[in-house]
Amino acid sequence: MQELGHLALAVIQAGAYIFRSECDISLYLELYQTRRSELLEEYRYYEQKMDNYEWTVYTTWQLSFERLKTHTAQAAEFLQHCAYLHHEGISQALFQNAAVKIASLLNDQEPNSLRNAKDLLGVFVTSGTWDTHKFLKLLGEIRSYSLIDFDGKAQTYSIHPLVRDWLRVTISNGEVARACTQCILGMSVTWDFGSEDYSFRRTLLPHIDAALQGGLHTGSKLTASLGLIYREGGRWKEAEELEVLVMETRKRVLGEEHPDSLTSMGNLASTYWNQGRLKEAEELEVLVMETRKRVFGEEHPASLRSMANLAATYRNQGRWKEAEVLEVLVMETRKRVLGEDHPDSLTSMPKHH
Repeated sequence: MQELGHLALAVIQAGAYIFRSECDISLYLELYQTRRSELLEEYRYYEQKMDNYEWTVYTTWQLSFERLKTHTAQAAEFLQHCAYLHHEGISQALFQNAAVKIASLLNDQEPNSLRNAKDLLGVFVTSGTWDTHKFLKLLGEIRSYSLIDFDGKAQTYSIHPLVRDWLRVTISNGEVARACTQCILGMSVTWDFGSEDYSFRRTLLPHIDAALQGGLHTGSKLTASLGLIYREGGRWKEAEELEVLVMETRKRVLGEEHPDSLTSMGNLASTYWNQGRLKEAEELEVLVMETRKRVFGEEHPASLRSMANLAATYRNQGRWKEAEVLEVLVMETRKRVLGEDHPDSLTSMPKHH
């Protein structure tokens, strides 16, 4: 059955439990979702088994994992961290992007998690450069023990869902590994906006869902990156929750007038705007615009973007006159400061809506 990952041993053990307990399949699946490790391991103690197999699936994986750990401890540690990703679509690019970025983030607000991430990713780095050969060699080790699979067409790796669950159950420092994996995900996010960048960020969405189960453990910079994934995926509620955290942290640590604090307010306003919560978006946009004008000056590009964003909100509220006043001001200022032929002078539309 699909819920058991089409794994023969797991199906056999499910049948044994159902027969022994006289429960129906739907009840078993309900129990399985919340107590799967206990159900699978319970099969170990049955005196009469439906097959002659003496080990449970967990025992089989334990033997393979212990052999992998003895042969290559770094491969075993890497596999445990992968257990906090989605079981499919694990790409080399995810880890490569993070490895490239980590040196610039070591002073962020989660030094322990980042240090752990640096140690994990350092296995794949030679003289400060990503080493694909090392990555493929280590993944080849894991594949040789049938603990991870490779999709040649998609060029991605996958872990059987039950293997992933087993790894989570047996790891001794699960929250540390989860925090490290969240940092790697956050660092893998590019803030460029070409078609390839958008495509890559879309692949991260299920991984972020999996990694955030059990709580968030990243600093504001990486949390903002995770929020970008949710925002681009149209997951407005999740984006809002992360963006509120980022905004409140930055305001408290950096102050309300810091550029990063204002950027986080603008991102949250954009999320409100996309949910149709125009009044809340307007309140934040007015605050951002007035602060930027006061701190940077009315002609600063960031101030002009804020005016354009607020104008778009006014238009969506049907406040045409107020929108027009701002749009004319933005257009005239850009023409005067940048010149009539500059791309920004040709539009007064917002940048992040």
